[in-house]
Amino acid sequence: MKRVGYVTHPDYLLHVPPFEHPESPDRLVAIDEHLRRTGLIESLVPLAPVEPSEEDVARVHDPDYLRRLELACRRGDLTLESEDTYLNKNSYGIALLAAAGAVAGAEAVVTGKVDRAFCAVRPPGHHAARAEGMGFCLLNNTAIAARYLQARHGVSRILIVDWDVHHGNGPRASS
Repeated sequence: MKRVGYVTHPDYLLHVPPFEHPESPDRLVAIDEHLRRTGLIESLVPLAPVEPSEEDVARVHDPDYLRRLELACRRGDLTLESEDTYLNKNSYGIALLAAAGAVAGAEAVVTGKVDRAFCAVRPPGHHAARAEGMGFCLLNNTAIAARYLQARHGVSRILIVDWDVHHGNGPRASS
């Protein structure tokens, strides 16, 4: 039987929209409730996010963007560049924790701890570009995890399947 890792963290719920928004903590609450109600949670291998290093994040994101994002969160700004990408005072730290979740899932797979991983993280992270958040995403968790695998494990080829309304913009823009 395939071992499936499950990455989540209660702090992901602290990234709360300051106004009505389709991306909210309710998304993770619904996933967790479903896994518990169906008993699937018992078959998953829990994986804990460990904050990525500055170097891991800087492989993907411009340091000036990271400083702007952190400052905007500390100031209590409601959005950054994109009106569909909200912030609150917790968002910068939680975005790093979400990237850490993607890295933890990737690390567990590449080291053989699990065969695959489901990373229930937020804020989501596949649309953010090198110097801009967009599409509800502050950091590009997907690209951070991919670059981590390349740098730390020598993985040469990674396929990222990004299939939604604005597919492929983030990983391509972050490379």
